[in-house]
Amino acid sequence: MKFELVDQIVLPRYGGRNGGIDFGANRRVLVMKKDSSVLLYIRAGYSAAQCGVRGFGREYNPALLQLQTPNDSNSAYYLGVGLAEGRISKPRLLERADKIEEAFEMKDFLQHVDMRKTLVIE
Repeated sequence: MKFELVDQIVLPRYGGRNGGIDFGANRRVLVMKKDSSVLLYIRAGYSAAQCGVRGFGREYNPALLQLQTPNDSNSAYYLGVGLAEGRISKPRLLERADKIEEAFEMKDFLQHVDMRKTLVIE
């Protein structure tokens, strides 16, 4: 198991293959494979118009812990799997350890995650 902690990588709000997918907010990467094939990130909470038009009120979309794998890249939305919603902390991250470790094909690496950095796995 080889990994390194680097300054946190922040993906832009718009992403996907064509750069046109609106994820709603910037995405802070917590864990990623070196080739970027698997990503675990937090999409920040954000407010948006309820029906896409100004003047109809706003609704809050809470923060989301998202896991994106190569299988998700063929999706039209390229969104991945939402693992948790609301306040994302290290204990909540560890509650979902089974799914995360399965996606990264490694065991017992989540204790090295720093919520303010990106863990890059080779």
